[in-house]
Amino acid sequence: MSAGAASNIALLDGPTMTRSIFFYNAEPQLGSNTGLHFFEPRYRLLAVRALSEQRQRQFIFLPSYGSYQASHGDIGILATIVNYRAVPDNNPDLPRADVMLNFTARVLVLFHWL
Repeated sequence: MSAGAASNIALLDGPTMTRSIFFYNAEPQLGSNTGLHFFEPRYRLLAVRALSEQRQRQFIFLPSYGSYQASHGDIGILATIVNYRAVPDNNPDLPRADVMLNFTARVLVLFHWL
């Protein structure tokens, strides 16, 4: 990575630096928008967590073409939920969701866990 590319990585600070990771085999452009429908339980939970005040409506969008696991040093893209719509189903505590995302910054994965 060039020195210029490294300077384009956002730093999340303090106790609010934790974000969930969404693995997807695409590399969106910064500033672009996309819509997703979350139906799997793990991504329904991701959306609920992202909407918390501490996580500021954000999660990390991480391209992973092989292992679908994060590694120290991975560079992902910070996705901000700009629109959220719960889709009612048989699980009112963890509904399916339609979200509109804006990709705002590149971020460096420092720590990860399952």
